Amino acid sequence: MDNGEQAQLNTSLLQIENEYYSPIRPKRVTSSGEAPILALTRRGIEYVEVRCVDINPFVPFGIDADTMRLLDLFLLTCLRHQSGVRRGRPAPQQN
Repeated sequence: MDNGEQAQLNTSLLQIENEYYSPIRPKRVTSSGEAPILALTRRGIEYVEVRCVDINPFVPFGIDADTMRLLDLFLLTCLRHQSGVRRGRPAPQQN
């Protein structure tokens, strides 16, 4: 903060969770004034946001039916299988 105002365009500080961009993010509709992380903690994941899959330059709309079907199968497979990460245990470090 600078004079009570949040500093913008900082490369190492997220001011709100919505500034975190990853290929897949857990999401939930928030109540008025509620932080996204609190909504997820209190009521769980409502939907999954999948980003950057509709950027195929060789199809008119960025994604085709085959890619959508594959993505649907992939996400359903992820939903049905246990991840191995348990609450209270740190996730394994990846390099």
